[in-house]
Amino acid sequence: QCFSSVVGPNGSGKSNVIDSLLFVFGRRAKQIRQKRLSELIHNSDKFPNLDYCCVYVHFCEIVDRDDDVLEVVPGTEVIVARKADRRSTSTYYLNGKVAKVDDVTTLLKAKGIDLDHNRFLILQGEVESISMMKPKAVDGNDEGLLEYLEDLIGSDVFKTPITQAADLAEKLNDERKEKLARVKAVGKEKERLEGPMKEAMKYINDCNTRTRHQSKLYQLQKYKHTAILDNAVLEKKKAKQELNDHIESQQREKAEMELIESQYANEKRECDALDKEVTKTKNEFAAFERKDAKFREDLKHRKTKGKKLDASLKADASTIEQQQHLIKKEEEFINSQSGDIDKFNTRLEKEETILRQIEEQFVEQTGELKIELEQKQKELQPENRKMNELQSRCDMCSSELDIASNRHKQAQEKLTDAQERLANTSTNISKKEASITEMKARDTQCRKQLQQTKEGLQRAEAQSKELNERIRKEKTDLEGAKSSMRESSDRSSVLNGLIQQKNNGKIPGIIGPLGSLGTIPDEYDVAVTTACSALNHIVVDTVSTGQKCTEYLRSAQLGRATFLILEKQGHLVNQMRRSVKAPENVHRLFDLITPAHEDYLPAFYFALRNTLVANDMQQATRIANSGGTQHRVVTLTGELIDTSGTMSGGGNRVLRGGMKSKLIPDIDPRMIEQKQKELAALEQEYDSLRRQIDEGKSTVSKLNEEIKEINVGLEHAIMDIDAIKKQAAELPGLCQTLATQVNQTPEEKKAEQKLTKDLEVISSQLGEAKARVAELDSQIKSLQNSIMDVGGVRMKAQKAKIEGIVQEISTVKSAVTKSQVTMKSATKKIQTCTNRQAKTQIELKENAQVIAAMKEEFVKLDEDARLVIEAMNKAQELLESKEGSLQELTGSYEKKKAAYAKIRSVQVDLQSSVEDWTKQVQSSTATVKAIVREIKAQSLIPGVSGSEEEMQLEEFSDVDLQAMVEADERELERAIDKLSKTIKNSSPNIGVVAEFQRKETEYNDRVSDLERVTTDREAARAKHESLRKQRLDMFMEGFNIVTLKLKEMYQMITLGGDAELELVDSLDPFSEGIVFSVRPPKKSWKNISNLSGGEKTLSSLALVFALHHFKPTPLYVMDEIDAALDFRNVSIVANYIKERTKNAQFIIISLRSNMFELADRLVGIYKTENHTKTAAINPAKFSFAANLLPS
Repeated sequence: QCFSSVVGPNGSGKSNVIDSLLFVFGRRAKQIRQKRLSELIHNSDKFPNLDYCCVYVHFCEIVDRDDDVLEVVPGTEVIVARKADRRSTSTYYLNGKVAKVDDVTTLLKAKGIDLDHNRFLILQGEVESISMMKPKAVDGNDEGLLEYLEDLIGSDVFKTPITQAADLAEKLNDERKEKLARVKAVGKEKERLEGPMKEAMKYINDCNTRTRHQSKLYQLQKYKHTAILDNAVLEKKKAKQELNDHIESQQREKAEMELIESQYANEKRECDALDKEVTKTKNEFAAFERKDAKFREDLKHRKTKGKKLDASLKADASTIEQQQHLIKKEEEFINSQSGDIDKFNTRLEKEETILRQIEEQFVEQTGELKIELEQKQKELQPENRKMNELQSRCDMCSSELDIASNRHKQAQEKLTDAQERLANTSTNISKKEASITEMKARDTQCRKQLQQTKEGLQRAEAQSKELNERIRKEKTDLEGAKSSMRESSDRSSVLNGLIQQKNNGKIPGIIGPLGSLGTIPDEYDVAVTTACSALNHIVVDTVSTGQKCTEYLRSAQLGRATFLILEKQGHLVNQMRRSVKAPENVHRLFDLITPAHEDYLPAFYFALRNTLVANDMQQATRIANSGGTQHRVVTLTGELIDTSGTMSGGGNRVLRGGMKSKLIPDIDPRMIEQKQKELAALEQEYDSLRRQIDEGKSTVSKLNEEIKEINVGLEHAIMDIDAIKKQAAELPGLCQTLATQVNQTPEEKKAEQKLTKDLEVISSQLGEAKARVAELDSQIKSLQNSIMDVGGVRMKAQKAKIEGIVQEISTVKSAVTKSQVTMKSATKKIQTCTNRQAKTQIELKENAQVIAAMKEEFVKLDEDARLVIEAMNKAQELLESKEGSLQELTGSYEKKKAAYAKIRSVQVDLQSSVEDWTKQVQSSTATVKAIVREIKAQSLIPGVSGSEEEMQLEEFSDVDLQAMVEADERELERAIDKLSKTIKNSSPNIGVVAEFQRKETEYNDRVSDLERVTTDREAARAKHESLRKQRLDMFMEGFNIVTLKLKEMYQMITLGGDAELELVDSLDPFSEGIVFSVRPPKKSWKNISNLSGGEKTLSSLALVFALHHFKPTPLYVMDEIDAALDFRNVSIVANYIKERTKNAQFIIISLRSNMFELADRLVGIYKTENHTKTAAINPAKFSFAANLLPS
């Protein structure tokens, strides 16, 4: 069940079985002896175009029974397949489902198949190479026997950790050397600082002695200034009493001023009355001006009327001229038409002659008709003449009647119009008066509204101006606040956190960064930023506040900060107030700073001391060593010369921004938001006011325009009423005249009746004449038609021509008659215009008389206006006189005011005296407080081993201080000066004490670091040694097992030989590797390279079987491993595989019968038609069946 063999002739494709397994196990094309996967697809004459190749490998776990029967373990069946197509792409399958190559290799490795080192595969010719391996790989790409075994045993897993542990140990060893060097260096520096530290301690003792003297001197000064304060309080009380006495005198002077103010008020009232009188006369004069305007308007109206009358005269004259021209024209027309009638009559006679000649030709046929026709024509001629005469008379009579009727009709229309105007006179006057009343009321209303609007406009403009100023100020403040907030936002997280604690009230003693507590002109920004490294130090009021800040920064993990305690700087007050005579009159930086509060000055002095500021480096160099004294000097561009002579600063990038030229307050974002809301509300209110102002201005303009229009309307209405009244006086006469024209005279009435009656008679006669003429015409036409019928076409044509001439004669006569009527009508129009011209001449004369009367009235009006002007001028003179009196009173008031001011100045002097003493009290109080602060600020410098008792300053009682004299104070000052000089001349490095302590601390820290690194190094070495030991133990344990099994396998295969794996270096097997030694049966020990091919094969197989015993592999594939063996050895190997390797599946390709005949499964490979085929049999069953056959 565990031994399968593949047999077949050479070239039949036996090795392809191995290639197919490697193909399924994920090998690339080059590892299967091909360039591309597509070349693995079968190609023959019978199968020339296959699209793919695919290999299936079936796995399952089995249980072998003693009777050579196997049992498959349920659920362990696995089918692994790989398919490759023409595109050289492959697909993997697990149990029929598509899978990844990683899934396949993971599954096979999990079952124990070594795909990494191919230990399951031994190809043709490779079996001997196993025993020919070198003891150890020469390089990383090679593999020796050591690596081959170590990979199998599994101890190679320790290689990487051992390398890492070794590297770590080496690294820690280097770090320890570095730490050791630093310990030695710090130890040397510590020894170097011991001498300067002792010198610094002497300096500290001198400073403490000076501080004790300074404390005693401050206590003495406090006692003296307290006495000065008591005296100032007493003097202030005296000055205040004197001031109160002077205030009473001032009040009396004020009463006299009030009396003058009363007199001024009386004179002002009289002046106002005169001003009203002047205004009244001006109004009267304005009324005269309106009358003057009305008069001029009336005069203009009269002149216009005169022009109209002149125009009427000219129009009548023109009409008369036109009618005369018309009459002349009609006369000429009549004369011309008379000649035409004669011509037509001549033609008519000629044509009638022709007609008669035609008729003579038919005289016999038409004799009777012609006689009757001539008779009828003779009858018609008188009737025609009569009808024409009646028609002419009728037209003339009708024209005359129309003229008379039109004249009376026009007169009636004028009369009706005049009567309507007369009837509407009172109504029109009432309407105009009502309109005047309405306009006056509207005028009053508009003026009142105008006054109110102007007052409101003034108030709104004042509010607008004030509001605009507020908005401008608010915007400036807001921009400043935003700028401050932006600058605040640039602060560090440490400072922001501390400021937040201050704003929240948790640490109220925080004052702020030193640089923000004062201002300095911009030109000194670079200098102060360079010279003062403490500008970023945070100033706090007390030590406890500093401790709270430190605890907060530690708990919030914000970092570190340096704090400057204000109460500890009091001892610097006297030093900073001393005047310093600087070389070349340069300034101290300290003197250029303006603090936000006087209490902050000691902090600035602490940071700057007497640092001087120079214009440039040359001046700074001169000043630094001037007068044998070392000065600390900084230039405007940032170069710094220290008292030790060292120079720093300058360069391309200078420090700036440490201090500002104006204070920047801390801004709360909520305040910014509130200010923005307030500003928005103010701007909205301002916009509303501006809209009100614009509306108010528009209203004022409209009201002024409306008032102007009302005044013009009033004047026009008044003039309209006067015109209506004047017209009302003239209309009755006009109506009477027109009534006379409408009511006809008896002669006109009689003439009209006669014309009407004559027209009726003539019209009747004309109708009868027309009837007779029509009857005769009908009879004549009937006779003519009869004659025409006899005479034929020629007679009809001649007759038609005669009728045409007769018709033309009739037309000309009608035109002549019409012209005669026109001439008569024109004659009557001339008469009418002549009569109207006479009447117009009369109206012109009357109009000239009215204009003359109006001019006389204007002269009187001018005289009245002159009187009003004189009254106005007189009132104006009185007003100016009163104004002079007011000016005199004003002069008196100013004198009194000057006297009052003088008294007031004395009062101011007294007030100033009180304020001076108050300031003296405040100054002395401040001095005493400052001295008290200085006393409290005095502190001794702690030494290396100073006790608390030694650090306490002595306090003196008032009795002790009173006993002291000026000599004692001077003695203290001399002692302080002496100590100061000593301290100044000694110039020790005070920081060396702290530096020594720091170095000592650093030394201890370095020793601790060294011990830590040493411990880490030893631990790394121990770990490295432990890993090496584990690797060695694991390898040696497996090595011993493999060696013993190798010996056993070799002895069994060779029947008496011996083989052994030996360590080249028994102390370190990994240094030199492993040697494979063999002693064939009945021979001496030999190196593997000196063996024959068969012996090498047996040695390699013994090693393979020994390794299989140590670490079994479920699958082995071997290709002709028996090729170099003789018959006996092949049988031994085959039987061993058959009997001893039940825990693995051996697939062996062999051509040796004594090998493949022992196989449990025999697979034959053969090729026909260029196509490889297989045939599988079970030899045992085949043999059993063969034995059953009869012999």
